[in-house]
Amino acid sequence: RPPNAAAVGGLLLDEGYESAEGSGVDVSGYGNYPLVTSLADELAAGGREGPILIEGGHGQFNTDAGLSSEDTAYFGRYLEGQNVGFEGINDLTVDRLTDARAVILSTPLAEYTSAELSALSSFADGGGAVLVFGTAGASDTAIARLNAVLDELGSDLAVSNDPVTDSQNQIQPDGADPAPTTDVLGGDLDVLGPFTPEETGGDTPSISVVFPNGGSTDGGTVTAAVELDTAPNGLAGYELTVSVGDGSVAEIATASYPTLDLTQSPAIADDGTAVTLEATDTGADAEPGATGVQLAAFDLDPQGTGETELTVVVSAMDDDSGGKIEPQTVAGTLTVDLDGPGSIGDSDEAAKDPDD
Repeated sequence: RPPNAAAVGGLLLDEGYESAEGSGVDVSGYGNYPLVTSLADELAAGGREGPILIEGGHGQFNTDAGLSSEDTAYFGRYLEGQNVGFEGINDLTVDRLTDARAVILSTPLAEYTSAELSALSSFADGGGAVLVFGTAGASDTAIARLNAVLDELGSDLAVSNDPVTDSQNQIQPDGADPAPTTDVLGGDLDVLGPFTPEETGGDTPSISVVFPNGGSTDGGTVTAAVELDTAPNGLAGYELTVSVGDGSVAEIATASYPTLDLTQSPAIADDGTAVTLEATDTGADAEPGATGVQLAAFDLDPQGTGETELTVVVSAMDDDSGGKIEPQTVAGTLTVDLDGPGSIGDSDEAAKDPDD
């Protein structure tokens, strides 16, 4: 059998890890979504280009140990930006799986039937990738059901509910168990880094976080912007998220679209560490060949002395012809020094001794 099955420890695609959902942790730089997408693409045989399916018909919805399409909306938006389909399914049948690139299974509350196991086996025999997600929060019974799938596929892989911990390299979202972090996976799979299914040719556009008035402050609000350096084929629209690496240094207060037309109002996370922006270029401000296109602007309120990176994750971006834009991203660094003389009100002038 082709090696097109994978066992993944942890629910990497759960949107509960997102800072915008109140996790208290910024995971935008961990690359979970490119990792899973590349894994599915690498394991699928024969260049299969169908959608990635996620199965939720065995009680996975709204459980701590399972995943369904409702729990993975952020991953779905990421895949849309990569021109990869994403669908939730409840029925594991040969017909439903036939055209898919991969299917994602997570710990089920109900047992898979012999017909469902047979359908998964046929899918794998035909080159489809099967990704099995286990977690330490699952019961022994649920784990056994996942391992029955791997056994049916003829794989020597298995999942367990034994936790893997790393006291030095881990994240711990609010209300959740700690999860280890690493990029040392070993093996020959090329699954780290951006997922780029096609070479677009030419120079790669770049999106940067810039500070028009300088990236440092001793207490006043700082204005930042997200800029696209070039749009060879124009810009039709985009969706992206800007994240503040350290919320103890600065928080996003406001955001706006200076030139483009909003699709939805900027969605700022409750803790001010992220903002999701979505807009279209209905006014034709970014024609083919445009340079220095300002996608959005936002104000940052300093919270404490230190430095923090502002990073960008692009979920979707299209040019005027409907083609996908896959820009590289460049972070910006903000420096806050609240130990200096400070400022008076909204003035940028430093405080002065009244006796001078």
